[in-house]
Amino acid sequence: MRIFLVCMSAAALLLAAEVAGRFRGDWNSNGSGASGAIELTIKPGPDADKNSQATFTLSGSEVKTKVRTLHIAGDEIEMSYEFGTESTQLVSKLKGKLAGEKLTGTYQTTIAGQDEKVDEGTFKATLVK
Repeated sequence: MRIFLVCMSAAALLLAAEVAGRFRGDWNSNGSGASGAIELTIKPGPDADKNSQATFTLSGSEVKTKVRTLHIAGDEIEMSYEFGTESTQLVSKLKGKLAGEKLTGTYQTTIAGQDEKVDEGTFKATLVK
């Protein structure tokens, strides 16, 4: 029985998907009602934060970001990225989960270096093949 359980656990680990690839979708603010497109390029590995990218649109304009942190644990992801102007830098933190080819989750945006929440909402994106 114990061998069976070990084999089943190993099979489950092999079937668990790791978040990687290019995902495109939409984000929606819970507070302001704003929304737009989002694109995440997630490259796992020791330099994942340096090799991954996040861009989104705001009021029709593309916003490029600098990925600060990226943690991948199986089918879950936590990413933070910085963007803004010279006078105001913002940081968004994403938490998402992969189900099939769909990555869905939440985000929270704060002013860089502060805990004050500026915005929060949801995102959903699909793996681009």
